[in-house]
Amino acid sequence: MFYMPDKISALRFISQNQASSKMSVSSPCVGICQLDTNGKVCTGCFRTIDEIGQWRTASDGLKKRILKTARDRQATTGSCKKA
Repeated sequence: MFYMPDKISALRFISQNQASSKMSVSSPCVGICQLDTNGKVCTGCFRTIDEIGQWRTASDGLKKRILKTARDRQATTGSCKKA
């Protein structure tokens, strides 16, 4: 039987693997790993699922753009929860 994890489990797995790998631009993951009510944005780091999925292979330039977008998203939606 094939097991397909739900979005939260997949998000947590990706975030944990990002946090443990060496990166020149640090992951903004704060270990919350919960999606907003629309199921599109993590309420911990304010990245979309697509941005989280891209992180590991993204160039430093793309990572910086993702961080800026996440900060802008956070500023318009509210402050980050702390783990």
